Amino acid sequence: MLIRLTFLSKAGALAKVADFAKNLTEGSIMLPQDDRAGAQNSGETYLGDQFLDRVRSSYRLSLRTDAVSSDSMWVQIGALQTSVHEALLAQDNSLLRAAFIDPSTTDLYYGVDNFARSIVEPLVNRPDLEEIKSRAAEDVRISIFRLSEAVGVRRWLPLDSAQASNYYPDGHEVAPDIDDLLSIIAKFIGLDIRFPNPFIGELGLKTSRGLASYRAIQAIYQTHRINQELNGSARKSVLEIGPGMGRTAFYARKGGIAAYSTVDLPLGVVAQACFLGATLGPDAVWMIGDSPALAAERICLFPSTHPLPETERFGLILNVDSITEMGASASARYAEWIAKRADVFLSINHEANAVTVADLASRFFPSADSRRVIYWMRHGYAEEVFRF
Repeated sequence: MLIRLTFLSKAGALAKVADFAKNLTEGSIMLPQDDRAGAQNSGETYLGDQFLDRVRSSYRLSLRTDAVSSDSMWVQIGALQTSVHEALLAQDNSLLRAAFIDPSTTDLYYGVDNFARSIVEPLVNRPDLEEIKSRAAEDVRISIFRLSEAVGVRRWLPLDSAQASNYYPDGHEVAPDIDDLLSIIAKFIGLDIRFPNPFIGELGLKTSRGLASYRAIQAIYQTHRINQELNGSARKSVLEIGPGMGRTAFYARKGGIAAYSTVDLPLGVVAQACFLGATLGPDAVWMIGDSPALAAERICLFPSTHPLPETERFGLILNVDSITEMGASASARYAEWIAKRADVFLSINHEANAVTVADLASRFFPSADSRRVIYWMRHGYAEEVFRF
């Protein structure tokens, strides 16, 4: 199944934890190979108390009443995530463990991915559920085509082009095999493309590399762009503002970018710990409250409620689909900080909100060397690069 069909009460969640543990012990449930390998490096497991204690401790250290600007869209989204907040403040890990087993029973990923309760639950009884899943698979197939065109391994032949009457040249496959195309892309960009699926509820396209989701394809392209912009740079460190569930951090880590940090709201940090802990293992993640000595070897998840780094400079700062949604004061604070701390700022954002990256750039880094193009992977988005 690509989508979850039931949702759990508190008692149901606890019962599911017990069933999961029993099945895991008996060998009938197994996390993907990468998850098991990552988790075994330190003996710390993704669903074990040691990791869940770390997540809860980090969250509590990051709490502040002014975590979200009052004019941010995330005020409303935060209200949907109350059950996760309560699980993080509970006396034990049982509720958090249930949420980490199946995040689609919560809205932990609402606003950043499709397996959130408020998105999935309304679909359960729809008579066109299979059609919805088919459309989701087709959207991913088209996204893979766009990725291949964006990186240059497949001809770009838009149907509304003035050259459309000359389509199609010899040797151009209109409907290539997706697995073959992914292999070509992977070889060209130098990334071992895999689609880990640690959770129930994803929508996407089945491939030999796992279920490919829309957001995963976006993250692969973003990782490619990071590598392009860092090529030849002495400083290879990356910081991503608003990383969603952490898919780009995942692919960047797999692609050899060792120094990767993120900044997000406290519940966003929990969302990234959930995904990255499941796919890379708990010892790939650093959160506040962990030993500072471990930070250099791990993906560092910083909460936005703590001060931004004021001494470190980053080779590249990435922001995708979030800085224009933070509200005017928060976006201005980040833009001013980016101008001081980045060698390169890579922005991929739409311009439907009051705040735009172009406006922020004119106010906070007007002298930066800049480049602005239409974003290949998503209609209505601009890709902007600023060098300082």
